[in-house]
Amino acid sequence: MKRIALTLAAFVVSSVTSAALPPRHQNERDLEVLVSFVHSHPEVLGSLRSIDFDRMQVRYGSGCVAQFGRGEVPPMPGPAPPLRFESSTCPVDAE
Repeated sequence: MKRIALTLAAFVVSSVTSAALPPRHQNERDLEVLVSFVHSHPEVLGSLRSIDFDRMQVRYGSGCVAQFGRGEVPPMPGPAPPLRFESSTCPVDAE
């Protein structure tokens, strides 16, 4: 009986943890969001300085920073919520 319980527990744990995206795929999704943001804002594209993947920031213009983040992370293992634009220290569109 103990052996069956351990086998069942191992199966449940392995099926739950396998739902998370491998880092390579998560990074690819995040990079697509950042690059898409740059492409969709001509002012940002024209003055792009860097994409800071560690801080999830796009730097452009004269010291401008567009900050990205995630929604609330669910308590269960699985894919991280999608990256989304949160704020910018400067306008992102030409007036």
